[in-house]
Amino acid sequence: MTRKDFALLALILLLGAGMSITHRIKQGILPIGVHVEGLEFLQGPLHTFSETADRDLTPGERVVVESRGDVRVLAWSERKVHVELKKQVHGEKEEEARQRAAQLKLALDPSPGTLRIHTEGSSNGGVSSDLSVTLPESASLQVITSKGSVVVQGIRQDVVIRAAHGDVEVSDLGGRVEILNENGGIRAQRVQGPAILRTAHGDVEGSDLGNSVEVNCENGDVQLSRIGGLVKVTQAHGRVRVAVAGSVGHVELHQGLVT
Repeated sequence: MTRKDFALLALILLLGAGMSITHRIKQGILPIGVHVEGLEFLQGPLHTFSETADRDLTPGERVVVESRGDVRVLAWSERKVHVELKKQVHGEKEEEARQRAAQLKLALDPSPGTLRIHTEGSSNGGVSSDLSVTLPESASLQVITSKGSVVVQGIRQDVVIRAAHGDVEVSDLGGRVEILNENGGIRAQRVQGPAILRTAHGDVEGSDLGNSVEVNCENGDVQLSRIGGLVKVTQAHGRVRVAVAGSVGHVELHQGLVT
């Protein structure tokens, strides 16, 4: 077999494999847990379904939000929690898409002192989901995500965020904030309490932070402005800029540039 024949055979095999994968995606029969990013449109048009729930919240109760997609948390003056789960799925027929989306359900599980908001069921049918939560500004909050961005605004108590893949943005917070992001940027604005901001891969930006700030950024730029307390930055790769800080404790840099 000549080199030209071998190349032609390889091309035929690749085209055959691509057609096989395309057919499987259209039929929705890929193996469980297999997801081909960017090719969901081959299954048909996008369908969106939503599910909502409300629950009264007692003073001092903590809210824990667990999500596989984007999370948005806002504050209001009501004494209850309102949650919306948005589910999106591709499919040739709306009814079939609705049945697949129905496999993923919204759940609110109360326990002493805590309300846990999460989803139940399987998302292997190509269902993506996002959570929007509105809760009393006096509630403390914890957010845990495996994928997706996180936005939190207006909470007056402590906020803890654990994110894996996606940017995190917080603003107008009255208490202590701690953010641990494995892969994504962090942006914090107008936070009154102490702030701990940590990311492995992504930029960190903080402004109008009224208390002490601790930043740990392995790979990315750090920019801090109008800080009211002690500043501590530990960084490996990137640029660090601290402007108009109350006091700078120390900046630990393995590799990087401070301005």
